[in-house]
Amino acid sequence: MQITEDQIKVWTANPQQFVEDEDDDTFSYSVRISAQDLLLAVSTEFQNESAVALAAAATRHLQEAEQAKNSGSEHWWKIHEACMLALGSVKSIITENVKTGRIQFDMHGFLTSVVLADLNLSVSPFLLGRALWAASRFTAAMSPELIQQFLQATVSGMHESQSPSVRISAVRAIWGYCDQLKISECTQVLQPFLPSILDGLIQLAAQFSSEVLTLVMETLCIVCTVDPAFTSSAENKICPLTIAIFLKYSNDPVVASLAQDIFKELAQIEACQGPMQMRLIPTLVSIMQAPSDKIPSGLCSTAIDILTTVVRNTKPPLSELLVCQAFPVVAQCTLRTDDHATMQNGGECLRAYVSVALEQVGLWHDEQGHSGLWYVMQVVSQLLDPRTSEFTATFVGRLVSTLIARAGTQLGDNLDQILRAVLSKMQQAETLSVMQSLIMVFAHLVHSQVEPLLEFLCSLPGPTGKPALEFVMSEWMNRQHLFYGQYEGKVR
Repeated sequence: MQITEDQIKVWTANPQQFVEDEDDDTFSYSVRISAQDLLLAVSTEFQNESAVALAAAATRHLQEAEQAKNSGSEHWWKIHEACMLALGSVKSIITENVKTGRIQFDMHGFLTSVVLADLNLSVSPFLLGRALWAASRFTAAMSPELIQQFLQATVSGMHESQSPSVRISAVRAIWGYCDQLKISECTQVLQPFLPSILDGLIQLAAQFSSEVLTLVMETLCIVCTVDPAFTSSAENKICPLTIAIFLKYSNDPVVASLAQDIFKELAQIEACQGPMQMRLIPTLVSIMQAPSDKIPSGLCSTAIDILTTVVRNTKPPLSELLVCQAFPVVAQCTLRTDDHATMQNGGECLRAYVSVALEQVGLWHDEQGHSGLWYVMQVVSQLLDPRTSEFTATFVGRLVSTLIARAGTQLGDNLDQILRAVLSKMQQAETLSVMQSLIMVFAHLVHSQVEPLLEFLCSLPGPTGKPALEFVMSEWMNRQHLFYGQYEGKVR
């Protein structure tokens, strides 16, 4: 597991590769990565035995490293780095076995005499980075004072005067501290460092792209969850940065997804909702209104996806910005597009509106007097239109089911029209996911309106001339064992 000289050269020249190779889910291959995989496999299968063996091996190797250091070897630090990597990778079984007394390992001594001591050395940036990361793995074994020491060192490690490998490792460490301290409900120790952490992340986001940027955004997302009061005060930095990154890297699905995660966290903090919407919604609206040949491919569907996230995570009543500006634009965008992804995402966005704020949607009217519910019905009709590709109906079943459950009697005769359209689309569909989406409309109605449903299906002819009830039940039973996904409600 020790770092090779070739790896040092590659990682020093290419920080992006350093992030990729050291990621837990890396697709890279090396002896170091294979050794990690083996260690993880053994520790998963034989937890107690591997904890004892690893603690003994780490103790022995650390002693050997001390001897090598005293004899003048310039590579002693690689043993320290590998020991920290090994212990940190399986920290759960180590801490659990130390706590229960199954193994005798001086955790405090390791953290102070090895990890903390190595932070004061300048022998290698990779040793410094590993020490920052390793410390973040063992917060449960630290006193608040020791955590503060390591946090101060980690914040210093993010400074732009540090080498890229140290800054990257410091970002990984920040993620670890946020994760571990949230679990132990001790995030108050992080609060004094949050402003410096945010500034460091913003600097890194401005200087790097690709793998490093992804890591920075993952960390920024979890930082937003630590202290709502701080996040609210820093919204004026976090939101503009996230919007700028989303627009610049709109063709990168990973970055777009992480931007969406950050907007989700901001939307869930009430004090952030107003300012964030003032910055974000006009940007999303302008994207949805732009001609398709004037914006990058896929940007519109992603913008709709982000709007869906904001709506779902905003406590009602929704703001005027969301109802009077964003809602009509996303409805019109969905109706005029011929892009399948935009249609699908548009339908899901309207489902969010119906689910969160049906009354507000129903009260809104455009200049011609059409209500928000009318627009939802138009989108449902388009998604179920037999002339459109079946893939536009992949998620329409959820929209229809939500609409029926929430709107109920407000639909009037429109309900019959919707169900007829669902039946028509079922006769055209061949893909399992599409057929499942459509059949689930009837499955939901069985629970809430079984008698009217049976009466309706018996009154219509199916494709063979027999009642539509036989067609629906036949298609349902033939595919039931293939259906997949999570239950969205309790099974009765």
